[in-house]
Amino acid sequence: MEKIDWKQYGRIVVYIDNANLIHSPSEIGWKVGLEKLALFFRSSASLVDIKLFDSIPLVADLDGLRKKYPKFFSQNEHDMYELRSLGQQRIFAKAQSKWGITVITKPLRLIADFKKRQIIPKGDCDIDMVVDMIRKRKNYDTAILIAGDGDYVALVEYLKDCQKKVIVMSDRGLIAKILVDVATEYWPFTKYRSELEII
Repeated sequence: MEKIDWKQYGRIVVYIDNANLIHSPSEIGWKVGLEKLALFFRSSASLVDIKLFDSIPLVADLDGLRKKYPKFFSQNEHDMYELRSLGQQRIFAKAQSKWGITVITKPLRLIADFKKRQIIPKGDCDIDMVVDMIRKRKNYDTAILIAGDGDYVALVEYLKDCQKKVIVMSDRGLIAKILVDVATEYWPFTKYRSELEII
């Protein structure tokens, strides 16, 4: 891998849509590690912050759904979401205390779908991340967006109008082509596999 000339990017902030990382193994065949990402970006002396956004199931909500919709929401599903919640809390605590990542979470909403007779998870953090990137735009020169949703195109265009560079980092199967096309630069995970892969 060629060495990155970080100086050309000025003050850098990294925004991570954690869903993009969660789905990386099924799409690219290997897992991008949060600790590895933090080390990768901390090689820039002008790093302002690394921020991760995600939704997390709340145990109280899970218990309430299990009581209210026992036919929709099985004990196995309840336990699966609870394990997910505990796992996220552990990794996020480590991300903040050891890896210097600012973690922003909100409750995962679980909606009862009466037609399908099941519980549907709703946990989009896109808007939260967009608002933060716009509000904090005076604090950085380059935003590195680890995400893949085409809905971020309007944000990227706005930031470029504000004279910001926007680097999109993701990989095939995880990103909309329109987002790649509008970004100042596109960095595929696979290009930096040796630095980012967690074994």
